[in-house]
Amino acid sequence: MFFFSKSSSTLGIDIGTSSIKAVQLKKENDKFILESYGLVNVYYPADSAAKIDVVAQTANVLRTLYERSRFSCKRIIMSLPSNLAFVSILNFPPMSEKEIQKSVEYQAKKYIPLPLTDVNLGWQILEEAQPPKTPSKLVTADDLAKMPVLLTAVPKTVINNYVSLAEQAGFEVVALEIESLSLIRSLIGEQDMSSILLVDIGAKSTILSVVHHGYLWATRHLSIGGDTITTSIAHSMGLSFERAEQMKRTSFQEGPASPAFGVTRNVIEIIKQEVQQIIRITENQGKKISKIILTGGGSKLPGLIEEFKNLSPKVETGNPFTQITRNPQVVDHLNDMAPQLAVSVGLAMRAK
Repeated sequence: MFFFSKSSSTLGIDIGTSSIKAVQLKKENDKFILESYGLVNVYYPADSAAKIDVVAQTANVLRTLYERSRFSCKRIIMSLPSNLAFVSILNFPPMSEKEIQKSVEYQAKKYIPLPLTDVNLGWQILEEAQPPKTPSKLVTADDLAKMPVLLTAVPKTVINNYVSLAEQAGFEVVALEIESLSLIRSLIGEQDMSSILLVDIGAKSTILSVVHHGYLWATRHLSIGGDTITTSIAHSMGLSFERAEQMKRTSFQEGPASPAFGVTRNVIEIIKQEVQQIIRITENQGKKISKIILTGGGSKLPGLIEEFKNLSPKVETGNPFTQITRNPQVVDHLNDMAPQLAVSVGLAMRAK
């Protein structure tokens, strides 16, 4: 489901579990210019019976965010949570694109636990193997032993829900994109030929994404995030969520002297163990991780980079605004918000 717009401005909207982020960019002479941005915290009740109210509430928040941030685009690109998509790498012998299409549809049945009629199926040939456009001409075995293809599938019910939400808010959906792909665009780009691990720490979950030569190669979803730490501190110490959040923010800086240090480190260690495992699997496949990029609201935890430094030659917090022209007066404020806005920036950078 992809449409096209003649406007040079694009509005990317990222609806997370605890906040909604939006960024509007304008492209001029191959450069992206920041026109506006906005972020609002939201609360979604756990009661599944309130789903209809949640949709209406979120649509109302989107309308308010649009007005307050002074956006001008009504045609938007929205993110899809990576944990709601099925992502796999398939390897095919040398063949034409037409043959790949048929093979993908056949092989997808083995990886997707839903009828193919119930999902939107997509695929992309990874850069190691670009087949000829002419169906009759094949890549030879001398050119390539195998042809890696990225398979993505999203349930149609998920897509329909997002489109319905956008329409209730008064928007038209130009495209929907998996979060990990947006992060690659804003934090890495297609020109980076190394292997990088993105660690996207959100409020409720963490997504690990292996990026090789600018392409998504693997993802892993963890059901723990920044709020996991805060909730654990609150329960263990009998504190309010707000007070626990304050203690979490200083736990690594204060070290063992902080009552929250042990709880914070225990949760981060779970994430680190998963990171170590996916690095080991990736390197066993011949791809050495050269850098870890931390992103998401949870990556703003002071001292977090130090906790990951023993896992990779280089660890950094991603900044999606390095490729964006912006008003110097808002640089400092934006740098603080950058990890939270990385997905929406990547969405707004997406080619129409």
